[in-house]
Amino acid sequence: MAHSDNPPLYISGKQMRDLVTMADVIGVVEKGLKAFSFGGVVQPVRSVVKVPEYNGLLGLMPSYCNSANTLATKIITLYPDNGDKGIPTHQAIVILQDPLSGSLLALLDGDSITTMRTAAASAVALKYMKPSNPGVLCIVGTGVQARSHAEALRLICNFEEVRIWGRNPERASQCAADIGGHNVKVFQDLQTACKDADVIVTVTIATEPILKGDWLKDGAVVIGVGACTSVWRELDDTLMKNALIVVDSKEAAAKEAGDIILGNVEIHYEVGELVAKGPVTMETAHSLGKRFLVFKSLGIAIEDAVTGRLVYDKYMNLHT
Repeated sequence: MAHSDNPPLYISGKQMRDLVTMADVIGVVEKGLKAFSFGGVVQPVRSVVKVPEYNGLLGLMPSYCNSANTLATKIITLYPDNGDKGIPTHQAIVILQDPLSGSLLALLDGDSITTMRTAAASAVALKYMKPSNPGVLCIVGTGVQARSHAEALRLICNFEEVRIWGRNPERASQCAADIGGHNVKVFQDLQTACKDADVIVTVTIATEPILKGDWLKDGAVVIGVGACTSVWRELDDTLMKNALIVVDSKEAAAKEAGDIILGNVEIHYEVGELVAKGPVTMETAHSLGKRFLVFKSLGIAIEDAVTGRLVYDKYMNLHT
């Protein structure tokens, strides 16, 4: 525990990767999302400060969950233009505090927590939305989230083929190499990459729809991770209007998810509801006149809080 005369504990991304596995993170995020959907979490919708001169955003994300014994705040920036400068587009720090006293416990590398927990939340969603025979995974995007999603989603489904598409062919090839495996292929054309794919993940910084419903087969599951503001989109109207839609937070999605707000579509479930009540299937979607299942991820603070607590507890178990 840090006091005024002692420096706070800092846990780096490298340390985190040695302390926890993706399966560990999926487990705590699943419990956290369930607690969130059933009133066990206290947190506001993300507060965002715009930095218009530099096309940047600063987000503040506090969360408290008694059952997980966690009180944490993530401070995150999003600067889309950083990718052209060799700087991460997302940068973050997580502040973990003692729920009993409010005392500072640790500062944690927020980039690594964001990378892990975002993919973990998608994995939880896929666990409760997965197709009956998920053979092909298509990942749209080539950044750190593409890599982390390949790792996390492979823990849920045994994909026969993983397809990678990105605007930059060299980055796409490097992403495929980093993901690894004989069944990973790079595609030059996005529509071709999406053809007959069972699960499609969009992890881009697109501000206009990049994925079209007309490209997808009936029964496809789409995980939309980018487009985290009310005016950005990754998924077009044809896709959104023909999908049963699941989100991490209905309140946050109604305020922040451009794919939902601009698409003017209904939200059907939160992931936490599916964790408690059981999977949703294409039979359910078809009964509502829908052709697809969509998980629109925004990333909510409880995911950071439970992941931060997991990392801290693992660290303390090794060092006390």
